[in-house]
Amino acid sequence: MESDAVQVNKAELAALIRVIIKEEINEAMNKLQPQFDVLKLGLKDCNEKLVDVESGLSGMHDRMDEAERVCKALQKKNKELRDKNEKLESYSRRFNLRVFGLDKDMEKGKPTEFMESLFSEIFKDKLSYKLEVEIAHRVGPVTKHGSRPMIVRMQRYAAKEAILQIAKQEKVLHFKGMKVKIFPDLTAEVSKRRAQFKDLRIKLHQAGVKHGLIYPATLIITFKGDIKYFQDQKSGEIYYNQMIGPTLSGNQVD
Repeated sequence: MESDAVQVNKAELAALIRVIIKEEINEAMNKLQPQFDVLKLGLKDCNEKLVDVESGLSGMHDRMDEAERVCKALQKKNKELRDKNEKLESYSRRFNLRVFGLDKDMEKGKPTEFMESLFSEIFKDKLSYKLEVEIAHRVGPVTKHGSRPMIVRMQRYAAKEAILQIAKQEKVLHFKGMKVKIFPDLTAEVSKRRAQFKDLRIKLHQAGVKHGLIYPATLIITFKGDIKYFQDQKSGEIYYNQMIGPTLSGNQVD
């Protein structure tokens, strides 16, 4: 009987312990539940914000793609407009000459009449027809010689070309003690493109290789009967290094 009583007491004790533990756990959970609820709300809020951020990033990516597309379209249009403007400006200058070396104010307020008289004097033994000047005027800053260049627009394109040809051959023309130089009136862009060949042209000149520039900015090289055309300095340098440089013995080539 005593053994049975002990077994009953053990069972009751175990049940009591389980009840106590359960109550303790429930009490602890009840105390922690508000914190769990706060965490749940925080996680929910974070998830909602994350969704908003992802949505915003997606929208921003779409806007960036659209902005990039518009930017490329504008760049293309801008290039087309710049190219068109360059062509129009070059076309408007096709009758023009740029004259350097004239003393300050020697035209005495009548640049057009003065330039027509100057050309008639300089080229009287070189050209048989009258050189008619449409208009002339000074431009740009004062040069190191104390004068500004003169822009001269000829009435005839052939006359302009003839003057340039003679000026190119003679380099310097003389008028009343002045050393006059005449060049084509090029746009800034064309001048920049031509300038890229400067160093290469020096090497070609030193090597005795026939070369020149074709309007607007194409380098032409004649080497051993072969004629080559170059639109940029890099391709010209490659040709020089591969074809001309290796043939040089001293400073002279055929």
